[in-house]
Amino acid sequence: MDGKSTRQNWARSLSAALNQLGKKEGHMQLTIADIHPFHQLLISLILGLLVGLQRQWAEAPLAGIRTFSLIALLGTACALLADQYGAWPIALGFLGTIAAMVVGHSARRCARYE
Repeated sequence: MDGKSTRQNWARSLSAALNQLGKKEGHMQLTIADIHPFHQLLISLILGLLVGLQRQWAEAPLAGIRTFSLIALLGTACALLADQYGAWPIALGFLGTIAAMVVGHSARRCARYE
């Protein structure tokens, strides 16, 4: 057997196993709503840390670990609150992020002229 046919056989058997798993009685698919809100916040924090870490390694001049972590947490918190309160938390989170960016940019410009 060559490598290509081995991969094809492996892919077919994996596909058959997944189909059987999906056909079992009582099988449920996991959705984001099934994950506890604390775990959703933890996942977003980890993803924000990873993106921020990559930005730090690339020596990007703007955002880093803290910025991406906080923005990811804010976005997840606003999305969780939006389930209960409608779209207002998302709008307020967006406006708060814009305001923080403007204040940070202004502070950086003022520090440059001193």
